[in-house]
Amino acid sequence: MATFDKSIVIAAPLNKVFDYVSQPEHFPIFLPITDLTFITNMHRGVGTRLRYSLNLGGKRILTECNLTKLEADKGVNFHTTRGVACDWEFTVNKVEAGTQLHWKSQHEMPAGILDKLLGTGARMARGMEAAIDEGLQKIKEILESR
Repeated sequence: MATFDKSIVIAAPLNKVFDYVSQPEHFPIFLPITDLTFITNMHRGVGTRLRYSLNLGGKRILTECNLTKLEADKGVNFHTTRGVACDWEFTVNKVEAGTQLHWKSQHEMPAGILDKLLGTGARMARGMEAAIDEGLQKIKEILESR
């Protein structure tokens, strides 16, 4: 299991940062995903279900996830039910310079024999880590420019 635990400080109010990362329609802006659709009529809140294509390590992976926890101005958690097995969460904390956004993610990368021989899992893990790093920077740029 690959675990990524990253934080960044954003010069923006906590509620603004939380509001942005807790709205799944923003995900294609800061993550390598396309074709985002909502499986449920809800677009925000526990029980919201999403389907999208995740583009990692040269692979396009059909993914579905559920929003499993939403605590206003504290955190939001997601759990994948299809695609790369993954649990990820955003938490926000007020700090002197603005808001600290913390992104923790645990992924189960493919581990079949062919994947091991081709290094697919390791390439995807590196792609996921780069996507998280780039995503945090994009969120910072977007929210600090508003």
